[in-house]
Amino acid sequence: MKIKVWQIVTPVILSCLGALTVCARPIEFSEVSLLVRSHESSPDILDQVRSRKLLHPLTAQQEDVLKQQGANEDLIRGLRDSRVALSTAEANAFGAEEQRIAAHRQDARESHDETASMPDNVRVFDVSYGHAINLSQWGGPDYDVVFKCRRFAGEDVIEPFLTDNVRSYVDTATYLGHGRDDSTTMFDHRNYSSVVAREVSRPISIDMANPVFLKDVPYTLYHVCGAHGISLYYIGPNGGSVRLAVVASRL
Repeated sequence: MKIKVWQIVTPVILSCLGALTVCARPIEFSEVSLLVRSHESSPDILDQVRSRKLLHPLTAQQEDVLKQQGANEDLIRGLRDSRVALSTAEANAFGAEEQRIAAHRQDARESHDETASMPDNVRVFDVSYGHAINLSQWGGPDYDVVFKCRRFAGEDVIEPFLTDNVRSYVDTATYLGHGRDDSTTMFDHRNYSSVVAREVSRPISIDMANPVFLKDVPYTLYHVCGAHGISLYYIGPNGGSVRLAVVASRL
């Protein structure tokens, strides 16, 4: 059983959470130039660059352009720091990943024509990692299935998890706080509410040993789960998503 806990403080004063960074794309010279021309402060620009890293170190010509656009010496000096730029190997790896994603998108566009003639009882779609799908929308059981991706030994490992929506539930409670409100911290000692989500889930396996081939379906299918005449199949990764198929006797 997994337990997720959120605390909703009253009053809510959590609007400034800009310090969180999620898998930011490396920053290029054109974006740095835009920030300078937009009159962003040098410390703010350097914070972004240090967080995301320059895709390529700036050239002398690019530094001159930034100076003409209003960049001061502190900013130029900070951008020269070798630690704020990706290494050659990292930049090459990023470029290769960009090409891989572009190829996947092209394959997706091409597969649209391929799937146009598929049987009516087959649905092929992409789902982002961590996003739940529920087979009940096709007449299957009321269970959420979530696909997660983790790195192991340098390889991506894709794992599906089945969530029991009947046994999962949410606890809510309101507590009376004590003491005065301390405005210098994010904690409020007054009344607050607590929300505890108790999620019951278990890993399930993809049957990679027994591929399924269906007439007029241009994919190899691998069974994940199914009931009530509805089956969920895994096809493969597709960038930041996983490609799936639902096969039913009726859709």
